[in-house]
Amino acid sequence: MYEHVKVYPVKDFERLRSEFLDNVDLKDGYYLYGDYDTHSGHFHKRTNRLEKRNEKYKELFMEMVSEPIRRYCKQWNCGSVTMGTVWTHKYTRGGYYQHHTHTYSNMGGVIHLVLEDEDDYTHFPDNPDLRIKEGEVVLFPSMHPHACMPVKGNKIVLSFNWDMHGDMTHYDQSRVKIENGGNA
Repeated sequence: MYEHVKVYPVKDFERLRSEFLDNVDLKDGYYLYGDYDTHSGHFHKRTNRLEKRNEKYKELFMEMVSEPIRRYCKQWNCGSVTMGTVWTHKYTRGGYYQHHTHTYSNMGGVIHLVLEDEDDYTHFPDNPDLRIKEGEVVLFPSMHPHACMPVKGNKIVLSFNWDMHGDMTHYDQSRVKIENGGNA
């Protein structure tokens, strides 16, 4: 059976996290550097396109997610991926993010870079037993609701939207067989 929400470890996480946090400016507070600005309440589709990031940011991010995305896509027989937006969100004590889904992509992902309290993981209401740890990336269809409940310690996540594309050749071939087999 296929699972839509999957968690993978980030290889060489300690090194990648250290380099990433050394290269990203994180201001204090509940700021979301990306698609949705929690202060203005506005959605900005194009503000955090991956191609707008500096080369080090892109390199580290892609090193963290490439293998997990490859593994996820393999289970669905999808060979093509495009990366959309990517942003960093820092939570301090009491910070939260309401249940939401992602738009403008068919997939979402979250890397837990810093998780001072192990109970501050990203919550998926349809999978309450799923507990994502620091150093793990969770990949999921963008329509799956998820949230950050009020945190007890500092939490930093790297979130992203991406699309996976499958090869429809097999679908088209099986569709023809069904049509021909039923009407021949």
